[in-house]
Amino acid sequence: MGTERYLSDADLAALSGTVGSAGEPYPTQNENPHGISDYKHIDHFGRLAIPLSALQVFGDGTLAFGVRAGQFMDGDTVVSYAGASDQSLTNNQTNYIYLTVAGVLTVNTSGFPTPSTTNHLPLAEILTASGTFAVTDITDRRPRSIFQLVRGRPESEKTWTFDSPQGASGTFYSGGFYNFASSDDNFNPAVTHGTANSAYGAHVFLVSAAGASGGTDTVIRVSGTSITDAGVRNAADTEDLTLDDAGAADLYQETTKKWIGQVSLELQSGPDLLCNYGFAKYWDNNNNNYTIVGFEAVFLAGASDGGVNIELCHHKATGWTYNAASTPTPPSPLAAMQTDYNTEFETIDGEQGSWKRDNLGQDVEGGDGEGHIIRVTTTANKAFERATFMIRIRPRT
Repeated sequence: MGTERYLSDADLAALSGTVGSAGEPYPTQNENPHGISDYKHIDHFGRLAIPLSALQVFGDGTLAFGVRAGQFMDGDTVVSYAGASDQSLTNNQTNYIYLTVAGVLTVNTSGFPTPSTTNHLPLAEILTASGTFAVTDITDRRPRSIFQLVRGRPESEKTWTFDSPQGASGTFYSGGFYNFASSDDNFNPAVTHGTANSAYGAHVFLVSAAGASGGTDTVIRVSGTSITDAGVRNAADTEDLTLDDAGAADLYQETTKKWIGQVSLELQSGPDLLCNYGFAKYWDNNNNNYTIVGFEAVFLAGASDGGVNIELCHHKATGWTYNAASTPTPPSPLAAMQTDYNTEFETIDGEQGSWKRDNLGQDVEGGDGEGHIIRVTTTANKAFERATFMIRIRPRT
């Protein structure tokens, strides 16, 4: 063990008659008598030692121990322990002493529980031999509860169920959706999108063609009924989206507000600019950032389908493609069952199937307009009798 370095003699001498940062008094050099200063030191450090002695294990006989009173936290709950004395030890063994989450003192010779499976507070180990033990045979294990590795936030899972609509095939969504207008528009005159009274709860988005670079930006106003995540409804709301006149094609913008029912889109100012448009609803971990760790799909086929696919899509502002007189192309999926399985991706009527990925590691800025959507494509009616989709995430700040 190395030798700890101390202040130089000159620096130590300069402390004469001062009070340290922790309130400790330094005696004045050549003070006579030193008794008062010594008592100050004892009193000061004694008070500092009170929290340090909480739940401390000490020798209490030739083959017995005691534990001082103290408290610890179990989540939001304060657990108080009254202390103990004359607790028996096993001779010629290492004795492991700890408290359960209920504050029950426990001693054994097999070892501390596994922390990941059994919550507990390790206190000490005492090695006994020949019917006794020395002070140096007590190893304080309380620091194990104080000093722990800083780990990433625990992973969590989100699950959705899905079944193909009866008598229908095509593109479907789970965990969110895209609702595209069938063609592009310049919103001059105004156009509407959606159906009155439909509970979309989605953002309105635009994917623009290239700007004319004439020096004036295009402003499109969205009007309709908005709804907040706090449940506040505004029946006559508006929000403007400004499109850069010098912008390249394929720029994506969406309203910060969410909309229900039918909305109107109208050019407010600037040159006409063609855009794809529609609704976008995506899961964003309650507007919090996260990392997609894995994905799993388990399903029962309701029909044989040679063109079926399941895709995990990262909703974000980049990677979109504007398509004239058509619908936009969203960003490429993070993962696709057809891509992974290559040939054996079909659903067979009445048979079960699954698809899993555990190596995604995709950061998603859920607090900044990103999220994910599960896209399901079928070419046969009722390809999925039922399906469960599960995404595993790790929260991020």
